[in-house]
Amino acid sequence: AKTRLQGIGALGEDGRITAHGKALAAIPLPVPLAHMLLDAARAGEGDMAGRLAVLLTEPGLGGRGVDVEARLGRWRGQRGDRSEGAVRLARRLASIGDKLAAGTDEVAPRSIGGWISTAWPDRVARQRAGQRGEYLSVGGRAYRIDPVEPLAGSEWLAIADAQGHAAGVRILAAAPIE
Repeated sequence: AKTRLQGIGALGEDGRITAHGKALAAIPLPVPLAHMLLDAARAGEGDMAGRLAVLLTEPGLGGRGVDVEARLGRWRGQRGDRSEGAVRLARRLASIGDKLAAGTDEVAPRSIGGWISTAWPDRVARQRAGQRGEYLSVGGRAYRIDPVEPLAGSEWLAIADAQGHAAGVRILAAAPIE
């Protein structure tokens, strides 16, 4: 955990919390998503990152498909109390991110997969040669996705959620990444 927090700049080499770490602690999200939200706010994409964070923390929002981009699109078309409440929460999160990012260095905009990889850099995975739906992450873990899923044809995926152990880790939510 310490290495991961140092890797995103939340802890310094001396093990003490940094200004970035203090900002992350002020965001009511798990650390990876708070880091993504703050960086996205620095890129002017806080609204999108707020929606992405809510989508990834609210089961079933936007449907149950693996493709995070498709789920975001479906959520935009949903109506009802749950969907509208989730939109309000996303706006609040974006507002927090924007306030905390004010006056900090800007970062480049990214795709949905790029923002997922900001949250979980060890879950960027490349398709194994000739094995549709079989992926190996930069962190060394093997992941699987149903070969009939449209995402199974992507060379690279940023994995937001997975379930299982060892070679049986099944991808539950992901987006393509260049």
